[in-house]
Amino acid sequence: DGCFDGKLYTDGKVVVGETAEVSGDVVCTNIDIWGKIDGNLFIKDITSFKAGCAVNGNLQVRKLIVELGSTFNGNCKMITEAEYDSIARQYKPEKPQPASQKPEKK
Repeated sequence: DGCFDGKLYTDGKVVVGETAEVSGDVVCTNIDIWGKIDGNLFIKDITSFKAGCAVNGNLQVRKLIVELGSTFNGNCKMITEAEYDSIARQYKPEKPQPASQKPEKK
């Protein structure tokens, strides 16, 4: 229910509350939107626009639910799971490399 600015990536579900504002791309499995989003959405499964939400950006999703009273300005493309996986690879953060171990002193 706060403000977020940047890219958001998760293998889970995102919930954007009524007072929330997101500015940036979102990549996730499922999303429920009550608040505002300015950015592109790449959703693996279900996107749900709740009454009163405002989304400005392009949407690539497998399933879409739009309630009356929601606002969407952008393009929508229905994608396959394989297409999502290809897109998600570009956004997925790299795993941190383990710190190099110091050599033992002899």
